[in-house]
Amino acid sequence: MKINAVVFAALFTASTFAAPRVQDPSLLQKAGEAYNTAQSLETDLSQKAASQRVRDDYLRVVKAYQRVYILTTHTCFADDPLMAIAKLYEETKAKDDAVKTLQFLISQYPTSPFKENAERDIARLTSRKPQKTVVVAVGNVRFW
Repeated sequence: MKINAVVFAALFTASTFAAPRVQDPSLLQKAGEAYNTAQSLETDLSQKAASQRVRDDYLRVVKAYQRVYILTTHTCFADDPLMAIAKLYEETKAKDDAVKTLQFLISQYPTSPFKENAERDIARLTSRKPQKTVVVAVGNVRFW
């Protein structure tokens, strides 16, 4: 699982530099098709009995979602596959990989509508309380 996480991180890095900044309609169409394929694979996996699911089945779905992410790195669709990947890692008991994926989502897509869910999931997976941003005003400071 750690090798898979390293490969995933390498794909993230490579895709960040190689991905076009413009939302090419043909690229978005390919991403949409890849997303539908990934969702179909996930549906097939969820229809299997839990006892029949093997690690390779989960990794196949994770790779399908990774392909979607690579195609849509700089679009508004990049956070959807990241959330799905984190959920799949959690189901395979790879909590560290799930947390890393969620932390990546938060750091790279701070305006994502999934940010709060990702923060809650990180807190749940790491058994820590979610961190709230606290603003403290300081007044009447004297300096000599």
